[in-house]
Amino acid sequence: MCQKIDNSPLQTSHKFNEKSIEWNSNNIIIIPISRYSPELNIIAILWRKIKYEWLPFSAYDSFEKLEAEWDSVLSMVGKEYVINFS
Repeated sequence: MCQKIDNSPLQTSHKFNEKSIEWNSNNIIIIPISRYSPELNIIAILWRKIKYEWLPFSAYDSFEKLEAEWDSVLSMVGKEYVINFS
């Protein structure tokens, strides 16, 4: 079994490191990921899709238009706008 950790203070503590020795002996492998991994962060993936693919460039004409387009896109996530993780 593999578990990914993100190097938070809890996951780099002395107690965590001691426990990881026990986990390794039970075939649990701890794999650290880089401090910033947007490809593993679901909200970062969603934001990137909205910003670069789903939100039309014309949305930036005014704040009101941006707000309306933003609401429109968010209301269609999961229906018209789908992220395929496979």
